[in-house]
Amino acid sequence: MAGVSNTVRPERGGALDALRFIAAAFVVLYHYGSEAPVPLDQVAPVLGRGWLATDFFLLLSGYVLGRAYGAGLDAGRWSTAGFVGRRLRRVWPAHLLVLLGFVALVGVSALLRVGPLHPGRFGAESFWLQAALVHAWGTTTQPAWNVPSWTLSALVACYLAFPPVWRAARSLKGRTLAAAGALVVLALAAALSLVVLGRSLFDLPFQYGVLRALPLFVAGALLARFRQDREIGAGAATALALAGAAGLLLFAPAPRSALADFAAVIAIA
Repeated sequence: MAGVSNTVRPERGGALDALRFIAAAFVVLYHYGSEAPVPLDQVAPVLGRGWLATDFFLLLSGYVLGRAYGAGLDAGRWSTAGFVGRRLRRVWPAHLLVLLGFVALVGVSALLRVGPLHPGRFGAESFWLQAALVHAWGTTTQPAWNVPSWTLSALVACYLAFPPVWRAARSLKGRTLAAAGALVVLALAAALSLVVLGRSLFDLPFQYGVLRALPLFVAGALLARFRQDREIGAGAATALALAGAAGLLLFAPAPRSALADFAAVIAIA
């Protein structure tokens, strides 16, 4: 079933590529901002919310995959195994290469008798969990090796969930109900996170990365269902973008809280 789909390429375009670049730049600013001469949130409050770039990336991933592979799944050109296998081939080799680079770095440091500041982060068990990309599935509480790769681990779970979620939402194609469903998914997940885990969904530690990623990814896929076979005019798209930007700027100065986090994520959605 995957034979025909081998010619399918994920949808790309100037707008989506620009959004990816902006998200990546925001993450870099956020991580290096603590070393800046002046705290970035004093320059502009929105710069203190760099964590939003991660949530935006997860949301955008669901949307892009829906736009790129959704029609193929609907038409039966992609099997679940074929889709998941293709996605793993795109992310796992590079992840493993980076992980082995860390192993080499730790090995050379040991030869030079320059030990890591946190040796417990470079154990064998953590290595294998990261190599298998399951370290954001609640399998460990120890930050280790390539810590930011938790997003890849969470995305693997999203890839597994995408085909059944997409097919289940088939009746929502082109319907406003799909966009409403995206909002409901995020609201329910945010509420459950507060009730069960006692933390904002968008502030969960890396070991719960799957719980943070899945609602965002599913919401993105539902937005792709909303967009499927539906044209949105340039005027409406511009108005939505401006409204989202205004909402983000409005909530940026607010102290971080579960409500402020949720409002900011809705703004970027």
